[in-house]
Amino acid sequence: MAKLEFVSAIPEDFESSDVTPRTLLSKPSDLNPLEVYLGLKRLFGEPDRTFIDEDKQQWVFLLKTTDSRIEVYDWKLDSWSIAVYQKDNDEQRARKIVDELLKQIKKSFSQQRATAAALLKNPQGHVIENPFALYYQTANELVDLAEQLQSHEIEFFGPFPTLRWSEAQYTLCRSAFFQYVAAMEGLLNLIYEIYLRPELREDRIADRLSREQIDVKLRLAPVYCDCFRDKPIDHTTDAFKNFHTLANARNNFIHANLTKAMRTPLVVHEGASYLIRHAKINGKLPNSFRDVGIEEIRKVRDSISDIVDQVLAHMKPRYRREFSSVMHDGHIRIEYEDGVPVIER
Repeated sequence: MAKLEFVSAIPEDFESSDVTPRTLLSKPSDLNPLEVYLGLKRLFGEPDRTFIDEDKQQWVFLLKTTDSRIEVYDWKLDSWSIAVYQKDNDEQRARKIVDELLKQIKKSFSQQRATAAALLKNPQGHVIENPFALYYQTANELVDLAEQLQSHEIEFFGPFPTLRWSEAQYTLCRSAFFQYVAAMEGLLNLIYEIYLRPELREDRIADRLSREQIDVKLRLAPVYCDCFRDKPIDHTTDAFKNFHTLANARNNFIHANLTKAMRTPLVVHEGASYLIRHAKINGKLPNSFRDVGIEEIRKVRDSISDIVDQVLAHMKPRYRREFSSVMHDGHIRIEYEDGVPVIER
């Protein structure tokens, strides 16, 4: 294989009748698409930009050997692939071709490291993993599982045979509780990341804001972010009050605080003992983390939905349309204009 030579091909080489079905598709992960592009361009010159899926690819290098046709292409910005069409459909031969081509790409890129490093120092934008979408979707999936357990649509065969399905519901709902509150915090962090006023974009201020209490961060978002109307978020609404209650409960639960509500009074009267249970907090949540079940987590979900709606309603119409269109996307692409992030669709 050391003498194997790759040369540039043209689209017609892949359209002739003697081209076999794809023998092998390899998706190496030890180089990123930029590194591959730089290495291949140094070896073979310009890529082909016509023989591509424009929605998912930016470039493709068409190559060939004496017995194979090869496509090397990027995919959805963050991965790349090598497709081999070997004339005898010999998968072992195709793997050797992939290994040799990868070796040559790595060697070629080693001469381009300075170029890649210079580009990385000044990125034109970022693709942000959306914390709101991730945590909110996770919470919804946990609740869906709990509801299926409740209705006996699925049977629970966990690793612990003593864990009954009724107990598993509560386990799932308790996990979902943290995910829902974290989703709202993620939404705020995302808004601050994209819409923080340009004059406030410095590390010291960003660090201070990141450590701010969530209710304060929520109320003051219009002061710091230019996507809102000027007035602070109204803290007198039921949506805000309910979310504040959730945030406080989250803090107690996550720190395992022994709250007053967890000390159940035991009253003895005329020789009999009575436990006097506390009422639920604000009618929304149990006082104990143990008792977060399906009914409670549905109310939590409704409370999160209500406060998200209040935040969106407080945005200026143009920003509300823009942000609403991406807030449930797993990843959000932003590019910079004069140092300010701009959402790209």
